[in-house]
Amino acid sequence: MALLAGSWQPDQTVEATVRSVNQDENVFEVELRLRSSLAAHKATGYEILFRCMAGAQAYASIVRWDGSLGSFTYLPQKEGPEYSLSNGDVVKATIVGTLITAYINDTPMLQTSDGTYSNGSPGMGFWLKRSSGVRSWFRYRTIRNVDCGFTRFNAR
Repeated sequence: MALLAGSWQPDQTVEATVRSVNQDENVFEVELRLRSSLAAHKATGYEILFRCMAGAQAYASIVRWDGSLGSFTYLPQKEGPEYSLSNGDVVKATIVGTLITAYINDTPMLQTSDGTYSNGSPGMGFWLKRSSGVRSWFRYRTIRNVDCGFTRFNAR
């Protein structure tokens, strides 16, 4: 996860152009962050995530990070072909007051209301699914970090 520095207003918009090539079950998520903070063993804020996959295995979620390591709450989580992502698609997340909305190509896809966090920074993150265990991180994989990510990012 990476968060932008500086002071940010509570109402935030984050938008990014997706890079998603060589899609398979291991190329996983792109993530947008709103009202987020990060400290040692603590993450708070909202994560809006999209699976970099086309078809029935696609999904999108709005997640609230609750503080301690690994503590988070799924707000809405939806899956299906309507959440498919292709290379060049634009994902966006907004928070206005307590209303959080996730978009794909300017179409609202998910929406929820949550007032847990009133400030923090926007940012981004990625998750590349791996097999469990430390050794899996050192095995050669055909998945490359350049297969899934963003080619453009904007926050306001």
